[in-house]
Amino acid sequence: MIFKELKNQYKKIIGWGTTGAYEKYGRMYEKYMDYVIDSNPLKWGTGIGALTIYSPEQLLSENSEDCVIIIFSSFVEEIRENIKVKGNFNVIAGSTIDYFCKKRIELYQKQELSLVFLNINWNKVICCVSTMTSIVSVIGGENKFVTDQNLLLKAEGYDILHLVPIQFYHSECEDEKIWITYNEKTLGIYSLNEIVTYIHKIKHMIIHSPCYGVSLIRKLYDAMDLKYCLFYIHDFACVCSEYFLPVEGKDCFEELKRGCTGCKNETKRKKRFQEYEKLFYNNNVLLIAPSKIVADKVSIVYPEAHFEVIPHCVYDIVSVSRQINDKMKIAFVGAATKTKGYEEFKKLVCEFKNSYTFYCFGKCSDKDKIDGVEYVDIYMERSENQLCMLDAFKKYQIDMAYLGSTCCETYSYTYIEAFESGAYVLTTEKSGNICESVKMNQNGYVAKDTDDLICFLKKDALELKDILMKQSKIIVNKSNNLRFLDYM
Repeated sequence: MIFKELKNQYKKIIGWGTTGAYEKYGRMYEKYMDYVIDSNPLKWGTGIGALTIYSPEQLLSENSEDCVIIIFSSFVEEIRENIKVKGNFNVIAGSTIDYFCKKRIELYQKQELSLVFLNINWNKVICCVSTMTSIVSVIGGENKFVTDQNLLLKAEGYDILHLVPIQFYHSECEDEKIWITYNEKTLGIYSLNEIVTYIHKIKHMIIHSPCYGVSLIRKLYDAMDLKYCLFYIHDFACVCSEYFLPVEGKDCFEELKRGCTGCKNETKRKKRFQEYEKLFYNNNVLLIAPSKIVADKVSIVYPEAHFEVIPHCVYDIVSVSRQINDKMKIAFVGAATKTKGYEEFKKLVCEFKNSYTFYCFGKCSDKDKIDGVEYVDIYMERSENQLCMLDAFKKYQIDMAYLGSTCCETYSYTYIEAFESGAYVLTTEKSGNICESVKMNQNGYVAKDTDDLICFLKKDALELKDILMKQSKIIVNKSNNLRFLDYM
């Protein structure tokens, strides 16, 4: 097990971050860690499990050669930069540490590429570039999309050469080191120079909105003689390091028009823009936005880039008659995090715990669970003992789905799943594609804010049931959107 190996290699294993990612990835390894760091001053000197939480300044008292830091957060890149100021510490991303390190022996016993690629038809090879989580994670919309798209490409007779820049995940890995799989079989870790001989033959490249490594990705692009390069915008990482925009109530998209003057991320954002601009302004690079709102937002920053809106799914909509529960049921849908509106959901539960029955369909740490809410584990694929999202909607006969994201969603599978079940969608004007979809499809209520939503839910029960029945619609004939194949 990797933490035992790390204990032999380093005198101290230090965690960074104590919120959702720690609950998900760190709890099981607490006995191997020495302490945890968090940037929230209110947590300093307190504990989590058996560990003490310290300020980042604690690192100044450590010998960087004796320590390894495991980052339990989605903001690995930003935290890594903060750590560099404290010393030259080795850093590993907690989200993929177990998988990455279990594969380490296999990765470094790399195969000879000249033998692997001996009889390949390069015209039928797609180069796919993504983060590691797109491969190893079993949850999340982006991971689902990448998996589904690769299956579609294989069905069309294509081979998938999947590249993952790995320095981001483990600071002991040198820059320009790339983890490579071919049709899901691990080949090993290679340098850019080792693979240039082969990748220049590839004609099609698909990039899945990475939050890091844009310089290396651009070098990969430059090494190929491509017909098309499709860049999927799964979030706003190509715009700002705070890739779940807007942040803390700021009107980030308006600020982008003015260059984000005065923002703490201004310098990093401009550097990021310069790198992406070199990639996006090539004639054979097409930015794929899953919704019009995303294309409109990103085109503010890259007005000369080429965009096409291709939703992940296509479907038909039909009106149906349905039964509404006497005591209506509301389900929070998705991971119970701040960006998904979980704090606002708590307010709804507090206000209406006697009026409605509440559920949470998604991952939630024990410390964040609310009394009076039933928590249901959801899995990407259904099985005999596992519920997928659509099954959960049907089993629990959900009347309304709460999708109150506080960030601008680019696309939402959970919205599609709620719609497919016939649930009435509750959201706010902050939720991006969810908000726009509800307005277009007229299958829910778009509130100005949480107070407005509370007013809506205070309606007389008969009046509210009438609204739900009049807008009762479901999705039928849903399938993956194959329009991207036009560029292959």
